[in-house]
Amino acid sequence: MAMNKAEKERMGLLELELKLLSSFKLSAPVLKDLMPPASYADGLSKGWDFNSYNGEVFKACSSSIGNGTGWDKTTSQNSKALFSTRKLALMALRYATERELLMKLSKIDEELTKDIYD
Repeated sequence: MAMNKAEKERMGLLELELKLLSSFKLSAPVLKDLMPPASYADGLSKGWDFNSYNGEVFKACSSSIGNGTGWDKTTSQNSKALFSTRKLALMALRYATERELLMKLSKIDEELTKDIYD
């Protein structure tokens, strides 16, 4: 039997709620596993990194003296470790995002507790 418009809308809301609840879990921290080259002669290490501000994962590279986005050249000073796979970078981004949101929730909870005793 086909669903009417109201039933379809309700089903859509239930699917969204299920999706939100299934993402409500805590992840383990993920460490960068691709170290920068030991010397400039060793070229570039090519891996992945993330930006927690905009929620993006991107290709990144590092030499012994610099780092950059993409896998072609370094554009910033200082070498840095990277993630060897996009999946690891996504997992690390998820963990960082969880921590940021948990800090915000903790501050709200703290304010709510203060209001109870005021």
